[in-house]
Amino acid sequence: MHFVDLALVNSWILYQRDAKVLKIPRKDVYQFLAFKLDVAQTYLAAADEAVHKPSHVAAVAELPVVESEYMA
Repeated sequence: MHFVDLALVNSWILYQRDAKVLKIPRKDVYQFLAFKLDVAQTYLAAADEAVHKPSHVAAVAELPVVESEYMA
């Protein structure tokens, strides 16, 4: 769990920086605990959604579309 917490703290720091750059009012910016809970709820919702999809559909649907100048 240590690495998950480290990743969350780093993400929250980046979120704080982005909020400052975007001039989001301080009262509208998540505190760390609220941020952590929102990430957890989002993760659980995505995991729940993935459980209800057939595995082959979930795997194909999640692949990113990458365009390249080398594609003909």
